[in-house]
Amino acid sequence: MYTAPTDEALRYDLEMTKKLDFNMTRKYIKVETYRWYYWCDKLGLMVWLDMPSPNSYTANNPEPNKEAFTNEMMRMVETNWNSPGIVMWVIFNEGQAQHDT
Repeated sequence: MYTAPTDEALRYDLEMTKKLDFNMTRKYIKVETYRWYYWCDKLGLMVWLDMPSPNSYTANNPEPNKEAFTNEMMRMVETNWNSPGIVMWVIFNEGQAQHDT
């Protein structure tokens, strides 16, 4: 539902971001596909990448599963470590799921 239907559509969205004179985009709800990061790199668009929160905007937030959170964070970094467009990695999106800080 939130993924571009074609590679051309995905590129178009990022080209429009650049056309509107933005040079960075923040991704904080989901981790994107390899092609999204490829086009950011190719078009010169910097990426601020937040770890998606396991308890975003829910009432009575449960205690986060620290082991699962750490494993998912490590997978996200290991999967995308070589994307030059990612210039910032954020662990806790606006303090959500924050623990042991």
